[in-house]
Amino acid sequence: MNSELAGMLFVMTGFAIIATGITIIVRQGMVMEQDRRKTAATVSEQHEYRRLAEESATAQRETAQALTRLEDVERRLAAVERMLREVDEPVLAR
Repeated sequence: MNSELAGMLFVMTGFAIIATGITIIVRQGMVMEQDRRKTAATVSEQHEYRRLAEESATAQRETAQALTRLEDVERRLAAVERMLREVDEPVLAR
C-alpha cells in the first residue's frame, strides 16, 4: 500500500508540475498577445498622428497661399479705389 501511495503522490506531483507549466505557457502567450496588440495600437496611433501632421501642414500652406492672394486682391482694390477717387474729384469740382 505504501508503494501505491508513493506512486499516486508521484503522479499527482507530475500532474501539478505539468499543469503549472501549461498555465505559465498560456499566461506568457496571453501577455505576448497583449503586448503585440499594444504595439499595433501604438503604431496605428503614430500613423494617425503623422497623417494629421501632414494634413495640418498642407492646410497651413493652403492658408498662406490664400492669404497671399487676398493681400493681392486688397492691393488691387485699393488701387481701383484711388483711381475712382481721382476720377471723381474733377467731376465733383465742376
